[in-house]
Formats: sequence, C-alpha cells, structure tokens
Amino acid sequence: MWVLGRALRMGPLHKLHSFFQYPARFPLHIVDHMMKRYSGSYLDPFAGSGTVLVHAYYLGHKAKGYDLLPILPLMVKAKIDILEKRINVNEIENILKNVEEGQCAYPWLREWWPKEAQGLACGLIEIIRDNVKVKGCGVQSDNPALILMALELARRISWADDSVYKWFRSKMKRKKMEEIIAKGKLREYYLSLLERKVKALKLLLSNIPRPRGSEVKAKGCKDILRVRDGAEVIFTSPPYLQAHEYVRSFKYEMLMLGLSIDVVRALGKLEIPYREVKCDYEGKLYLEYMERVRPELRPIYRNYFCSLFKVFESLEANVIALFTGPASLSGISVPIHEIMKEYFEEKGFREVERVEDPIRRRRLFKGRNNRNSDGIEKEVMQVFRIRH
Repeated sequence: MWVLGRALRMGPLHKLHSFFQYPARFPLHIVDHMMKRYSGSYLDPFAGSGTVLVHAYYLGHKAKGYDLLPILPLMVKAKIDILEKRINVNEIENILKNVEEGQCAYPWLREWWPKEAQGLACGLIEIIRDNVKVKGCGVQSDNPALILMALELARRISWADDSVYKWFRSKMKRKKMEEIIAKGKLREYYLSLLERKVKALKLLLSNIPRPRGSEVKAKGCKDILRVRDGAEVIFTSPPYLQAHEYVRSFKYEMLMLGLSIDVVRALGKLEIPYREVKCDYEGKLYLEYMERVRPELRPIYRNYFCSLFKVFESLEANVIALFTGPASLSGISVPIHEIMKEYFEEKGFREVERVEDPIRRRRLFKGRNNRNSDGIEKEVMQVFRIRH
C-alpha cells in the first residue's frame, strides 16, 4: 500500500474534467495512475461524468461506461469535443450572450428561481431544448458543450448553492441574488458569468494536449443492476452509501433538458441504496457492521451492499479497480473498501495494489447536525486480480 501525498497536477486535463459541474468527480490523478499501470479495455459501470471514459480516450484505451443519469453521454461527448478541438466557442458565446427572456410555466421555476430571474431562466431553457433530442430517458445533442454551459448558467442565477453541487437553497446565495436584483444588475451578472466561462474554455482549448483517440461508448439511463457486460479491466467508483444522491442532485437539470417528471421519479426509484435489493451474502465484516448500524438504517445498508454485489456478479473482468472510502451512516464509519475486499476475496480475487488518497478539501454544510462532522478523511483505490 502507498499513499498519494498530494494530487498529481495535470494542468489542462484536470481543468477539462472540472469545466462542467458534477458532484464528487473521480480524481484524475487516480485514473491516470491506474491506466498507466493496467492496460486493456476498460468498463466503468458507475461512469458519472465520464472521467474514466474520457481519459481512456486520451490515452488510447478502449472504454465503455454506464450510468443511471442521462447526462453521461453529453458529458463524455463535450469533453472529447474539447480534446479534439471541435468546439465553436464564438458560436456558443453568441447564442448565450443573446439569450432573450421568455415566458414558461414550469412549477419548479417558482421553487428555485427568483421571480426577476425566471424570464432569463426560461430563455436558457428554450436554448437547451432547441439543441437536444429527448426520447424517453435518453438525451442527445450535436452541441453538448452549449447545453452543459446553459444548464450551469441557469443554475447559477437560481437560489441553489454555488459551492456544493446539490439543489440546496443557501441563505448566502439568496442574499447574493437579492442584492444583484435590487441593483438591477441581473443581466450584467449573467454576462460576467458567461464571460468567465468562455475565457476559461478558450484557454483550455489553446492548452489541451492532443489525444491518442480510441473507441468509447457511453450509455446513460441504464439500470446497472440489469447490465451484463465485461472488459479486461473494470475501473469504477460507486456511490458511497447515502453520500451522493445523484438523481436529486440533477433533478432540475433533467427537467430543463425536457425529461418528464415521471421519468425523473422513475430514475430516483432505481438509485442505490433506495431500492429493495436482497442477497444471501454472509461475510464476517459485512455482518459485523450490519449489527453496528442502527436498526432503522439497516435496510439502506443491506440495499447498498447487495446492489454492489449484484452488479459485480453480472460483470466480467480479470482486473477490478474499485475507488471507495469509509463512509458514514448516521455516525458509524463503514469501511466500504474492507467489506468489498472481503467480498472479492471470497469470489476468487486477490488484492494486488492499494492506494490511499487523503481528502484535503471538504465541503460540508455548516449549521447542520452532522454526526460525522469531519466527513470522509480518505478514499482508497484497491486493485483486485483474479486468481488463476
């Protein structure tokens, strides 16, 4: 085992993966370390914003990934378009700079946008919907960078907190928006946000290294518990117990894209660990922590681990790299990585490498009754290889 003392500085590549907002992104230095040590085709069943897929494309590895959220293909295509310098920045800037205020009657606008900002939000939603094709849960676009920037700008003029990617209405953000509106500077504020975003995109395009390129497939709207697939290497970071509720975090982005509320609710019912999943696994450590968790939270604990076990029973690979950490469940620190090690060893794998990555920046909501006030202190990448 070894510890990454600090994140590897990867310059423009790091900025590429942080350019579009997404909660709990896969650390790029971990992905880079892994892909330079284990070659072959990659599969990420919890692909999130597509960091594994896009970095595989950059290094020339074949890769495929799945995610419950429909935004995955947009994220991957936008990042690859930047790598291949297929982005028309001036066109995106002109479209977003000249957005016209509109009228729309979505009930969630009143819930999250100040009255004075709703016309501008409606104009952005119109731009988004003019540039996407929605079929059921699937979303496609020829200009995903425009879509993702418009979604972020719409969110930034709402009451949602800017520092934590969840739809959380903070007192500081509400005060900030009220001050901007009172001064009559909403449009000026919006254009300043756009200017900074465009400037960063131009700088990124001028500095991004050329990729080797490869075959990459990204599929959103996938119930991973129903996927059967395989690759030479499975490399993924699943949700951490209750830590990341991605459907709730992206609910209004999905509504702005044009997905129906029924589709969004259906996705929420498939989210780990809020679906009923049972298994007969009886690992010693798994059962020990089951007893330590409060009785009313044991269904969440069981659903979480049984979901992960079911996922890995349906996927095939000679090497499995898992990035997790000791997450808290109502104050009990659950060593997800050690429980998964126990599981994989029973399935015929052995741990061949472990990398600990200390978390130096923690964004916690102040003023809440957090049972684990320090958050997760480290994350762990474990590499398991099948015994022959």
